[in-house]
Amino acid sequence: MSGPQCCSNPPTLDPASGAGHVDNLAGFNTYVSGSLQSKLVLLLVSDIKLADKVAAAGFYVVVPDFFFGDPYVSDKPDRPMSVWIKDHAPAKSFQDAKLIIDALKSKGASSIGAAGFCWGAKVVVELSKVALIQAAVMLHPSFVTVDDIKGVKVPIAILGGEFDNVSPPELIKQFDEILKASKVDSFVKIFPNCGHGWTVRYNVNDPTAVACADEAHKDMLEWFAKYVKTRISTAPGGNRVLELDQGSRFTAEKLILRIDQNLRSTSFDPIQQLSPPPATVQHRRQEIATNTAGVAFGSAMRSVVLQCP
Repeated sequence: MSGPQCCSNPPTLDPASGAGHVDNLAGFNTYVSGSLQSKLVLLLVSDIKLADKVAAAGFYVVVPDFFFGDPYVSDKPDRPMSVWIKDHAPAKSFQDAKLIIDALKSKGASSIGAAGFCWGAKVVVELSKVALIQAAVMLHPSFVTVDDIKGVKVPIAILGGEFDNVSPPELIKQFDEILKASKVDSFVKIFPNCGHGWTVRYNVNDPTAVACADEAHKDMLEWFAKYVKTRISTAPGGNRVLELDQGSRFTAEKLILRIDQNLRSTSFDPIQQLSPPPATVQHRRQEIATNTAGVAFGSAMRSVVLQCP
């Protein structure tokens, strides 16, 4: 069951608040922040509080109002959570999210990640099961089952709380075991002394609570930087391409590691075979190719082409 901590404060779609603005996206009132020119999009389901912070990391952020202006209100005894959720089932919002993703792609989005908070985690895991996104993060999830995790097909991070009674640590640990067995790239972390909703519903005057929330936000952004800001695709001729957005910065060592991890290639050191030396590679505009490793660095180290069998 979803916790009221995460449903009681939905997106406040006020055009005058925040660095972003309210737009109509696929028929949904949506808070958007950042520039779509980056073509790197993060869908937050559904919390507006982090939108500007995430956008500042180089993403175009969208927060649709999947509640349609009808948030859960705890002081309405005639409409408890069990009644409210019937009108806002995650299964329906999953279908709505697909419309949002289609609209984003039509606007030129090249890579999309999604973060789900509480109720929204169910929406995000459904997107992950059909690979409609490049990466996912679930924070203090609700409604997510073991069977859901078994179906995940994209890199996923799960952030849980030690005292979360909605998704307790025992369940989060089960998720971790399943993901490790499936070989899906994953990151699972349980935050000590944190309850349900701690990443968005915390006391800003409590330094410990703020530090835990900030750490979770950092973990989320690092996950998306890894899997949304870098993508593996297949180019004409069968070459595999590692695409880096303009804001990505990788040392040669990290770049080689990323090649090995994502393409499961044999270990080799293409940097050693480059001429001129690596220190000048990033300043060269023309393509520099190796003779034996089949690796080519494109303009300003923004792409790497790998000749794969």
